[in-house]
Formats: sequence, C-alpha cells, structure tokens
Amino acid sequence: MNVIYILSGKLFGSNIYEINCTNNIDVRMLSDETGFPEANILHYSVKIDECDIMTCKQMMNESFFIYKMKKQHMFYKINLNDAKKQIDKIVFNLNYNNAYNLKKQEIMSKKKSCF
Repeated sequence: MNVIYILSGKLFGSNIYEINCTNNIDVRMLSDETGFPEANILHYSVKIDECDIMTCKQMMNESFFIYKMKKQHMFYKINLNDAKKQIDKIVFNLNYNNAYNLKKQEIMSKKKSCF
C-alpha cells in the first residue's frame, strides 16, 4: 500500500509543501530530511492500494510540475486546497486505470481459443 501525502515542516515557507508518495508514512514523518522531524505537519494523506510507487510518483511529477520549486526534489509552492484537489484527481485517475486494467484482464481470461 502506498500513501500520497502533503507535509510541511518548520523550515518551510508559506504555501510550500513536500508532496510525495511513500510506502511507509510513519518512517517518512520521522525523517530528518525536512530539518526538524518533530515539527513536521501532515496536512493530507490518501492511501492507494493497487498502484506501484513509481507510477504514482510519475503521475505526481507530471501533475505538480508547474508548482515545483527549483532544485528541490518534491517541494512545491502551491495553495493547500489546490494541492488536495490535485491529489484527489491523481487518485481518481489511478483508481480508474486500475479498474480498467482489472476489467481488461478479466475479459482476456474469459476469451477462449476455438482450437
């Protein structure tokens, strides 16, 4: 299970958030990557069951590209509500793609050869 999250820390400026995907949110919250892990604030998180982490990160990079801060890996300058809406769209698309792929596999498994 992966989690898409929005995180802010003590050193972040106004409307600057780390937006990323992880398979272990508890470890991420305690990481000193943001400088002061005890001051991290988790603003939003969404669990995604049926998605590999690389696909999730790729969709996030494409979706948040225009908000990306220069030379920062997953830090974005964006309004929090806009970020939440964008994540909800990503989750919808991931779920739609997963449902489509499952249905496609089901149809393919039902097709039987004439021979």
